[in-house]
Amino acid sequence: MVKLCHYCGQQGSLRCARCKKKYYCSADCQARDWTAHRHLCKAVIPPVSASGMSQKHLAMPIRTSPRGLVAKESLGGGASPRRVYLSNMPRNKVTKGAQVEASVVELRNPGKFFIHMKMTVASLQRISAALQKVYSSVPEYIPECGEVCATRYSLDQDWYRGVVQTVDAPCRTAHIFYMDFGNEETVTLDRVKPLPPGVDLLPQCATECRMAGVTPVTGHWSEECNIAVRQMVVGKKLTMTVVDILDGGVCAVDILLTSGKELSSFLVEHGYAAMEPTGSTGPSVKDIEGMLTVVLEDLKSSGGKEETAEASLPSPLIHSLGDMFHAVVTHLESPDVVVCQKLENANVIQELQVNLHEFCSRTPAKEDFRPAPSSVCSSQFSEDSLWYRAKVLGYSSGDHVYVEYIDFGNTEEVDLSCLRPIPPVLLNIPIQAISCALSGVKPALPTWMDSAMTMLRSLVCNRILRVTVVGHREGTALVTLVDENSDPQMDVAEVLMASGYAVADDDNVTCGQAGGQVTTDSSGAIKPVVNTEWKYAELPADGQMLKLVVSMVKSPEEFYCRHGNTKDVYALAELSAALVQHCQSDDTAFAATVGQPCCALLPGDGTWGRALVQSMGTDKKVGVVFVDYGNTSYVDLAHLRAIHPKHLELPFQALRCRLAGVEPLEGQWSGEALQRFEALCLSSSLEARVRTVTQSGYEVELMRCGVSVASVLVSERLARPSAQSEAATTAVPLVATAAPAMTGCAFPTDWRTAELPRSEAFQAHVAVVVNPGLFYLVSTNEGNKEKLHALMGELANHCTSLQAVWSVAPEPGAACCAQFSGDKKWYRAVVLETMDSEASVLYSDYGNTERVPLSAICPIAREHLELPFRIIRCALEGLELCPPVWPRSVLRLFESMLKGSVVASVQGFDGTSYRLNLTSLTERGAMHVNTMVLRALEQMQSGFVTELSGSQVHSGGPVESSGSKKTESECPAEAAGKDVSKTQVEMERKEAEPQLNPEALHSSDRPSDVTPLTTPEAAQCSCCCCCVDLKRKMNKIEELLLLLTKQQPDAVTSSCYDV
Repeated sequence: MVKLCHYCGQQGSLRCARCKKKYYCSADCQARDWTAHRHLCKAVIPPVSASGMSQKHLAMPIRTSPRGLVAKESLGGGASPRRVYLSNMPRNKVTKGAQVEASVVELRNPGKFFIHMKMTVASLQRISAALQKVYSSVPEYIPECGEVCATRYSLDQDWYRGVVQTVDAPCRTAHIFYMDFGNEETVTLDRVKPLPPGVDLLPQCATECRMAGVTPVTGHWSEECNIAVRQMVVGKKLTMTVVDILDGGVCAVDILLTSGKELSSFLVEHGYAAMEPTGSTGPSVKDIEGMLTVVLEDLKSSGGKEETAEASLPSPLIHSLGDMFHAVVTHLESPDVVVCQKLENANVIQELQVNLHEFCSRTPAKEDFRPAPSSVCSSQFSEDSLWYRAKVLGYSSGDHVYVEYIDFGNTEEVDLSCLRPIPPVLLNIPIQAISCALSGVKPALPTWMDSAMTMLRSLVCNRILRVTVVGHREGTALVTLVDENSDPQMDVAEVLMASGYAVADDDNVTCGQAGGQVTTDSSGAIKPVVNTEWKYAELPADGQMLKLVVSMVKSPEEFYCRHGNTKDVYALAELSAALVQHCQSDDTAFAATVGQPCCALLPGDGTWGRALVQSMGTDKKVGVVFVDYGNTSYVDLAHLRAIHPKHLELPFQALRCRLAGVEPLEGQWSGEALQRFEALCLSSSLEARVRTVTQSGYEVELMRCGVSVASVLVSERLARPSAQSEAATTAVPLVATAAPAMTGCAFPTDWRTAELPRSEAFQAHVAVVVNPGLFYLVSTNEGNKEKLHALMGELANHCTSLQAVWSVAPEPGAACCAQFSGDKKWYRAVVLETMDSEASVLYSDYGNTERVPLSAICPIAREHLELPFRIIRCALEGLELCPPVWPRSVLRLFESMLKGSVVASVQGFDGTSYRLNLTSLTERGAMHVNTMVLRALEQMQSGFVTELSGSQVHSGGPVESSGSKKTESECPAEAAGKDVSKTQVEMERKEAEPQLNPEALHSSDRPSDVTPLTTPEAAQCSCCCCCVDLKRKMNKIEELLLLLTKQQPDAVTSSCYDV
């Protein structure tokens, strides 16, 4: 019986070690399916042995890892406890310059993260199997610092190897570093036991790494950078190059992202890092001795010759424009990387495999056979043990090598014993793998989504396709793929565009169809025309706040910035990628003239950018200004290329600006002021407002995290207010020179919250609802009250010491200090919504909300964020693309389902919000909130549901968990003189549970203004069915009658008449 992978549907014979019911083709598919499978996976009674775990996935002590995938093994006891220290453990051998395939399991920042290399998987399995032991017979154990112990992880309650960092004997706790996964936590001593005798002293499985060649711009990695990198690398199999081995065995690496770009280039391009200066002192004596040793060892092992130096790569198959053939896809990474084989060459490929098998079967393995990189040999594929032609990509270690199967397109890491020489006669056969890219499409988002890749695999894998060559791009054939066996015929590109995963791309067709005037020479190479036109980007001068990115700083009087909105950032990123492709494929000599646009190689970056020629220097040097960044440089004439007209369609992005409202203290800017201004501008995204426009550029007001950059310079006595700023009525609000420095104060959005349980369902306590994509829960755990009380005192001193008036409202989601109207004390809060002169805030340690004036909001210091907030930022699972404007009927449906008892389960964490599945428990039964909201949203978008309030829609403002929108925090005494009405009844209900102090959490009582729509049919007819309206009124009357014991008769009567 053929077993199929439960996740991808391909053939797979690996079985889940816990439930023994589901089959997978690889551990990667099992990990991806764990989110759904964990609800059904139940351990069987008979445990499996460690020998049966060679292909099983391991439970890992990290938050996103599956648990219980490996059965526990009972080890023999009776051995006396032993103490093992990290200094006595062996280390993994990693070679400098090696390329390894690894996955990042823990990332703290680009300067410190931990990876799992492929060679450590077997060790990890052995350790996990041996550690799952019952320690009931072991007495209480006091570990020592640096000791390697068995530690029970708090999330999955399994045992892992941990290194004791510190021991707090009075508190009976220890801080543990999980050496095989890279994360840390503080545990009680009853969860720390000596390492069992059955556990081998294997090397640490989590290898500590750091990014090579880059350093953070501000001296430390920003949280925005950490989140961006974490989303790109954590949990993914990536190729890493070991650049250097540092002290302590830390590997300095660079990571090749799935997009094909190096991570170091990404960090530099986005302003997170700068290239480290490279010295020119040459190799040291130690380096030379090391290189000589390696060369001598290679000469000894190979007998002084390289056996496969002559085994060069066979010639590829040649395809001309318009060629059409039938093929099967053998390797697929994305629509831009497709490898296929011609169906007509099936006999040639089969004969090639037979000859390889006969040759390699009678050729024994040789210890001195070490093929050189880029040479061709025979390699035994790990999955079927058959022999194929392979190209050597590089050595990951002394006995492991990366190879690419040139007739199929896939790669893998194999042992040297799996390599054989290749007969020269078999090198005469052309490479059968045809590298293709789908023509005419590009991703709808910046990168291809996983769901798009899943659909693409279902469209092209295991099918015979008609392939038509419509162009070429850097050695890759641009093709169309059509399935003729489907009814009707299916064009793969059209299906991707119809599904919303791709959009049309006119540039990705042929060289002559890209639009714009081009000329070609006799060889067909593109040569751009000389006469070109361009323009510069502009900033609106109408007083609106803009997002800007500062790219180059000379002084506060001259710096260059560009638009920071998503559209312009993506446009520049796409242009940069297109420039690299253009310049690498065109090496035509460029005749530079002053004032002419061109492509120039960015110094120290290795990428290409648009530039204008400024001057002609000596020694074939040309002075250029990079028009998208603002910096100037002298570059070699050989590093210039002619620019294509289509690359000038995007306006030049670098805009010259000066900081408004300040001037230097002594007539010129000091070095300290320049450094401080550069740190403020280059460390985070900025908001700006144009004050004036002059011939030399824009005079702008810069805001960093809600704080005026000019105010910071003045408050730190690095600048003084300009005379024009002091006289203007609309001047930038500056801090008085006597005010304390504002270093470390801001409105951050990367605040910490309480954690939600991941392994079980829990009762959800909703604090406030913005929309299904953003709502806040409040934790039932009140935390450390003593620390919170001390923090309140610090907040009072902190906010009292600030003399500035913060007239600029912080952005929604930012943390701040807010003065509660009830007791005039300062509390930690999160901004929900901002208006002209006030803001709606959620008190982060108590869960209630109110509107406060902007004068009652202050920046919060970083040290005041160390204690986690009790509120927790959440979103519904399954909302891949939230609508920009939520329909009011969908919002009311969502709010109504959160009225009663709600059970939640955590599905993941995206770096900002917990992704939850919600179930509403009603008298009619349980309702899955996620499904109901998505279904209502789909019906709204299809036009089947009418808005509850006509054409009004809700843009996502904060709404209380009770379903009614929060207005001013009104005292009960203020409502005493009003008419007895529905509003008074609601205010008196609030009076019964006073909320004048933030320490009183929001009441769970909810008014019955909105009737819960428990079914899609109810949601559909809620605005047109009189029965629903009548039921709503009856429910309202019934609820008001229940207040009879609390309210005065005249108030109830008046409220009933109001109905």
